[in-house]
Amino acid sequence: MVAPSLIPRRPGDKVKTDRRDAVELARLSRSGDLTAVYVPTVEDEAIRDLCRARDAARVTLKDTKLRLKAFLLRLGLHYVGRADWNAAHKRYLAKVVCPTPAQQIVFQESVRAVDEQVDRLQRLEAELRALAPQWHRYPVVQALQALRGVRWVVALTIVAELGDLTRFDNPRQLAAFVGLVPSEYSSGAARRQGGITKAGNGRARRQRESGASRSLASTAVGDARRLPWGSSSRITSGALPYAGDSRSSSGAAFRVWRSWTTSSGIS
Repeated sequence: MVAPSLIPRRPGDKVKTDRRDAVELARLSRSGDLTAVYVPTVEDEAIRDLCRARDAARVTLKDTKLRLKAFLLRLGLHYVGRADWNAAHKRYLAKVVCPTPAQQIVFQESVRAVDEQVDRLQRLEAELRALAPQWHRYPVVQALQALRGVRWVVALTIVAELGDLTRFDNPRQLAAFVGLVPSEYSSGAARRQGGITKAGNGRARRQRESGASRSLASTAVGDARRLPWGSSSRITSGALPYAGDSRSSSGAAFRVWRSWTTSSGIS
């Protein structure tokens, strides 16, 4: 199966018939100009849909919390605690009194909306934990958690979004699929590279960057780490070329991912 949006078309071609389409597709297939797409199985797509529903609930919860905090800030009510949405913050919210009854209603409904979104997110995560162990790709999810900074949700989302990893011939194709390769505008002897392209599957890229940022936050140069499938690796100074820069976590994520794919035989 090929991607219809990637089929080359001449701008001046205004005649479309089944015969012309068949001849054109045969010619493009022979020349290798058709881009194949991955079609997930029904089971893979079901787990992916549940992961995306959980991510949508997380985003909605975040927006709901921001709206409540913005409303309180507009009323001049500032929380001076260390962290938001912990036990101390909830006790503070229980004592908030707005200037007018109408604003108090808005505040109470906003707090209730946050609670409802928290319950929704917890329900979806519980369903994921109940269904994921029955998935045939769950061993890959467990193996990915051997990487430092990769939690259960991160590993499950990455595997659900990427599907069959054997369709990638090398780690560069995998990095390009999730948009972790740098953009480039070069000509002749001049070579200009920019930030990562952020093309392709954004959910898998964000989860991979999230796991890499947590890993880099607690890993010093030279620390040994345990990689899945019994292989080991060591972070060197070359693995962290731009420590503190936003792109360093993306580069380290690709290096960790390349070590994982190599050790698993996907190269």
